[in-house]
Amino acid sequence: MVGTVFVLLLCCILPQGPEGEDPVIELVGSSDTVSSFAPVAIVFSQPIKLSANVCLAFDPPNFSYSVVLSKTGDTARINMGVRLEGGTRYTLRLCESIKTDDGNLYRSGKDSVVFYTYPSEQEPNDSPSTADTVIDNITGTLSTIDDTDWFIFVDSTVQSFYFFQYDVNCSLLVVDGGGVALPPSQLQGQSGLYGVPSELEPPFFLSVQSKARSSGGHYRIKLVRD
Repeated sequence: MVGTVFVLLLCCILPQGPEGEDPVIELVGSSDTVSSFAPVAIVFSQPIKLSANVCLAFDPPNFSYSVVLSKTGDTARINMGVRLEGGTRYTLRLCESIKTDDGNLYRSGKDSVVFYTYPSEQEPNDSPSTADTVIDNITGTLSTIDDTDWFIFVDSTVQSFYFFQYDVNCSLLVVDGGGVALPPSQLQGQSGLYGVPSELEPPFFLSVQSKARSSGGHYRIKLVRD
């Protein structure tokens, strides 16, 4: 009797350890909404080489920009040659793949960042009759030292508002619906937060002007409701 021998082959799988995470690109900060007048900053989860060419594709398109890479290769500041559209959703992708210091790859067209822009002022808004309506947030800039921007508040639930200034020095003036300006003492602000006097009923207006012949930069108005 001829015996049959069965041979069992065992395939050993050597543990490789946990797989490394793919590099990702994210927006800097906790908010996904930025001013259309401000630079956009992105962070690389794995640093890239300082010699890398960071080519970007915007959707909607924006072809005028420059990129400044941090010395550590993990953050890029994107300066816009032409301001972004306000109140718009943007997708940002790499035009070309970029290698990390560890040899991993950010792939062109795949790795992307989605962000939004706050609504922005619409020129001309240099008088109460052409004032921009503030719904929640709105951004603006003083393009010249003689520029004046007007905004109208129509919501009776607004109790106060924030006025954030970035690289500009602004002077604020509140005017009621009858065209009477409030004394400066009634518009008290602390850390950029201004209370709306209880006797002031909408609609009322906010005028933003240059202070100390300051221009450029940008500002943001954010409403606070009860």
